[in-house]
Amino acid sequence: MAPPTTEGPIRRAAPPALGSEERAGRRFPRLLDELCVPWLELHLKQQIPTSLLLLSRAMFLPDTLSPADQLKTTLQTLPEMVTNEAQLMVAEMALSKVDNKAKLESTLKEEAAIRQDNKDREMERLADAAEKAAREGELEMEAEPVKADSELLRDTAPVIEGLKGEEITKEEIDLLSDACSKLKEQKRLLTLEKEELEELKDDVQEYNEDLEEIKMELSKTGQEKALEESKASQRLSKRVDRMIGRIGKIIGELEKDKVILDGQVDTGSTPPVGENLISIGELIGVMRQIQNIPEHKLQSIAEALDDNKDGKIDIDDVIKVVELIDNEDIDISTTQVADIMVMLQKEEKLIGKEKAKEKAEKEQAATRI
Repeated sequence: MAPPTTEGPIRRAAPPALGSEERAGRRFPRLLDELCVPWLELHLKQQIPTSLLLLSRAMFLPDTLSPADQLKTTLQTLPEMVTNEAQLMVAEMALSKVDNKAKLESTLKEEAAIRQDNKDREMERLADAAEKAAREGELEMEAEPVKADSELLRDTAPVIEGLKGEEITKEEIDLLSDACSKLKEQKRLLTLEKEELEELKDDVQEYNEDLEEIKMELSKTGQEKALEESKASQRLSKRVDRMIGRIGKIIGELEKDKVILDGQVDTGSTPPVGENLISIGELIGVMRQIQNIPEHKLQSIAEALDDNKDGKIDIDDVIKVVELIDNEDIDISTTQVADIMVMLQKEEKLIGKEKAKEKAEKEQAATRI
């Protein structure tokens, strides 16, 4: 019997074709092993933080680089301070010896960055306040109704307040800054001399009290003559007393000189009290010494800084205003300067109230305990 024949060669049955979803499903485990296993090893074995691993993936580095090389490239692109912190963290996690000097430098840099950030925020806040004050001033000027012709004819006197609208140039702001620095240094030196004089007086008084106590103790035993003060010592004590009195008189005269304006003592105003308070006359006098500026301009600048019109100015407030304007590098009017000073005073009062409130709350909490 002849075997059956076929019309064509016997073909091997081909496997059924896979769909796109099935092919993707088979490739996904292999892709997952290729991508995730190296990162898991870095995290579990090398103790690399997950945040740093995610950052290296987010930077879209070439896939040709190994995970370790990608991590190195990521560290190289980070700021120096962040890199140092990462190195310290890795060293601590690996229980290796941490360089105390590097740790201190990292801490100091971080504190400096925080201080700079706080300073930038403060300057930004003051700049916003100045811009707001200027904008409100412009709105008030635009909203002011136009006076009738009859009113203009009746009021022919010059407006003195117009001086407050004068423009203060950048050079005059620098001059004001120099004057404030000079006045603050003078106040500091004068305060230091007064403190040293008070310490000297206390030392002399303490010496005399100790001497009297010793005399009283010796008088009980009849030996008071053994501690009789020599004539040379008596003359020296009198000379020291005269020197102390003379120094005190000189300091008093220096304090009186600080309220002199144009060679005449202003008897109608009292000298300012406090280490940071100065009079308008002091500020004008120092500015006049540094540079020749018209008298009416000096007066308008000083009056703009005197927000409550009491003839006294806080040097610290003036320095804050000067720093704000100097950083913005703009010309500003005296009206805007006055608005900024008023705003600073209100802010200081608000801060003072908050501190007093916190202190009262702490005292109440302490009494309850």
